[in-house]
Amino acid sequence: MEDRRKVVELLRPERLGVELSVELQLHPEQSTDAFVLHHPEAKYFSV
Repeated sequence: MEDRRKVVELLRPERLGVELSVELQLHPEQSTDAFVLHHPEAKYFSV
């Protein structure tokens, strides 16, 4: 959860009205964050 501070610094979600609380939770409540990385050998599949 500590890394979330770094994500917030990089993405600056306050531009969209999203804030990080003292407890390291994003507000509004349904907000989410992630790093999505592409790998050249990745394969997609369907279930």
